[in-house]
Amino acid sequence: MLLYDGDCGVCRRFVSLLIGADRGGSLRIAPLASAVGDSLRRDRPELERRDSAIWVSATGTVSTHSDAILDAIAYLGGVLTPLARLLKSLVPQALRDRAYTAFADNRNLFASIGMQELDARARSRMLPDERHAM
Repeated sequence: MLLYDGDCGVCRRFVSLLIGADRGGSLRIAPLASAVGDSLRRDRPELERRDSAIWVSATGTVSTHSDAILDAIAYLGGVLTPLARLLKSLVPQALRDRAYTAFADNRNLFASIGMQELDARARSRMLPDERHAM
């Protein structure tokens, strides 16, 4: 499961690309600002920061920032898995996280490559948000 900033067009674009590449159809997504995100942060106070991607593996392992992005890419399988692992091993996490944070802090500059809303395929993988179901 990947939790992402639902207000960020670049994040929505990335999620849509992941869903398109997920041949197995098992990747699930949820905005950070959702019942799923709230529950995860309640259970893990160290995840309180709302603007960082969070990856939760099938075994329950949690990663954030650049590791979350690379773990989500590795999850897709095929040639993407070794490429993501190679990048993770070659580039120190502190450097990757600084780049991630710099990008996230300036995401408005990249708004033109974002998208307004998730497409139907991506929305079909969204975990339900009980906060808005009435």
